[in-house]
Amino acid sequence: GGRCNTVALAPFFDEVTAVEINRRLTDAAERNLRANSIRNVTLLRSDSAKAESCAAGAAAILVDPPRAGLDAATLEYASAFDHVLYISCNPDALCRDLLLMPEHEVCSLAILDMFPYTTHAECV
Repeated sequence: GGRCNTVALAPFFDEVTAVEINRRLTDAAERNLRANSIRNVTLLRSDSAKAESCAAGAAAILVDPPRAGLDAATLEYASAFDHVLYISCNPDALCRDLLLMPEHEVCSLAILDMFPYTTHAECV
């Protein structure tokens, strides 16, 4: 989206790198960061799998993939982090991806009904 997760979490970190492939969403993110006076974020318009060098040394990664879940390259990359915060609008894709990251343990899970009267749910 418009990097709402980035705006919410940036104050808790010294440095944040946000990656978005969609030009419109990148533009929205830039406006959102300026409107909220967030200055510790580097915004990169790129495929997430090609942005690996930007997060060198980071201990945590937040992923918010499309309904299909993480692609193989991003899943492999995310698995290397000590902490993975995974936001998913598709519980089936989340389950599949978690099973492919056996070295990680789920510490907390919240299911949010953000789409009333549908079969969709947001998982954090």
